[in-house]
Amino acid sequence: MAEASLKDLAEDFPRVMSIAARLDAPIEKIVPLADKLALAGIWSPLTVDTDTLRSPTAAGVFARGTRGVCLTRTGAIENAAADITDALRSPLLLPDSQARDFLRFQQAFANIEGSLYSVAAAEFDAIAAEGGLCAGQARYWRAHIAATSESRFQNALNASEDIGNNAFLDVRKHILCGDIYRFSARFADAETEYVQARDLAQQAKADGLEGRAIMHLAETVAWTRPEEGRRFALDAIEKAQKQNNKVNEFRAWLALAVAGTGSQSKETVREHIGKASELLWIIGRQIGQVRIGTVEAFQAAVTGNTDALQQAQQMVTSATSVLGTDEFQNDVLGVWSGASSVEQSRRARETQWLDGPDEAMRRWREVVTARQGAA
Repeated sequence: MAEASLKDLAEDFPRVMSIAARLDAPIEKIVPLADKLALAGIWSPLTVDTDTLRSPTAAGVFARGTRGVCLTRTGAIENAAADITDALRSPLLLPDSQARDFLRFQQAFANIEGSLYSVAAAEFDAIAAEGGLCAGQARYWRAHIAATSESRFQNALNASEDIGNNAFLDVRKHILCGDIYRFSARFADAETEYVQARDLAQQAKADGLEGRAIMHLAETVAWTRPEEGRRFALDAIEKAQKQNNKVNEFRAWLALAVAGTGSQSKETVREHIGKASELLWIIGRQIGQVRIGTVEAFQAAVTGNTDALQQAQQMVTSATSVLGTDEFQNDVLGVWSGASSVEQSRRARETQWLDGPDEAMRRWREVVTARQGAA
């Protein structure tokens, strides 16, 4: 999509919604516009003026739903889910309409952000099978759950080939493949995927997706090339703040903490983690505790603080147990702490580590030892 058309869409969407509300006009032709903005990672235009939000029309109902879609990246996930659910309950949205299809998909996405992985997975499977407006996106996020929550890395990698083609989905597919490689500590392969995602996003003039790709680059490069990782993280933070994407900003602050571990003072690293914690309180994603605990464990492992490492490990184990997610970090932290070997870890044997558990855990262990040597 040309820069002007995507930029114009972002500027025009609130006005189009306002007109539809005032005229009580049909909204079906507006739905693909909202979908395109969300897929491109452009969230802010999805929240419109107060009069439109209060309108007792189909456009008003849809506007309240798109406000929830915006909140999935910019605010509290419980508020996002409430907005979308309330819109779906309205009889003003016709059965089997694209408006319902769009909001139903976004509700499933909100369930991921709320750590309701099995609920989201079942809904994505159903949406993909129906082949509607959001079928390709549903296949993407189902593969995302397989990788991030179920640790079925190879299955997710295979599923990425069947997601479908779309300028914005292509960006996301590279991000997904990068995630899968990063989870198995194949950092160079992950970086290649994220760079391709960033370049494609730039070509599509999709600033939101570009910021997302840079955030993932920061999360990856920070482990092995901390100075470069720091630059990526600062760039990601700046872009996330400009786009009011608090989820990306939260993760970018943690990437900055990883990059600073071993080279910057413990106080500075703690400040970065503190910034992330403040954002987590705002957005309310419980899985964020796992990310914070992993970074705290890394700092403790590099600095040799056994007590802090054990405390962080317990927090991550408890959080993943409560959320019912098979997060791979439990195995990584177990190896960092020396509490378990790959052979002793049931989860490590069940996880679809690329190249197998021995190689994956060796690479994750080397991340700590290399940073200790450089500290």
